[in-house]
Amino acid sequence: MILTVAVAGKKPSVVASGVSYLPNAAPPKDLRFDVVADYRTPSGGAGFQQGIGGDANCTNATVSAPVCAIVILPGGAGGNVLLSVGACDTSAGSTYAPCFVGPKNKVGGAVIQTLFAQPTTSYSISAPATVIIKCDKTLCGTGRIQDLTVSYSLLGNGALTDARPCPAKNTMATAGVPCVDYVQSHRDGSGDTHLYLLTDRDLRGGIS
Repeated sequence: MILTVAVAGKKPSVVASGVSYLPNAAPPKDLRFDVVADYRTPSGGAGFQQGIGGDANCTNATVSAPVCAIVILPGGAGGNVLLSVGACDTSAGSTYAPCFVGPKNKVGGAVIQTLFAQPTTSYSISAPATVIIKCDKTLCGTGRIQDLTVSYSLLGNGALTDARPCPAKNTMATAGVPCVDYVQSHRDGSGDTHLYLLTDRDLRGGIS
């Protein structure tokens, strides 16, 4: 069998289009990749804030798209910002893009990605970037917000790991280790959860 990944709308060709892979290739290749529902590359000027997924650029998470995100870069980025939202993996034991099993055993979610070059003044533990991950109440329920966890990876094809709580509002404990700011995290009037993930660099992430 040959697996070929090509641009949507274009006829795949093993020779000319897409990326092809033979299962008995030596050395073996890692074929994990995000199945992206939406992506965009807006300009990353100062005061950057843009959402992706959900309803109206993550104004709300919805029943059909229960996890979305808003990326906030106070100092902007050193170029355009790539935002994407993709499908999660319902396979048991998945760590690359695991779906979230909600408090009522409802399974769902999405994987959010933000890629950006550092601005002139790089983000730091005391001046981080923020990814607000919103989760619809039908998936995340209405229990304690601290019982919900955000998972992340700093690698494009790395396994997601759980983020620890931040030590204080808008403050990371360690450079290069994203954390969840539960002080800022809250629920809105509709009961949806807003989890504040602080980071000093780009990442992939989701509810776990």
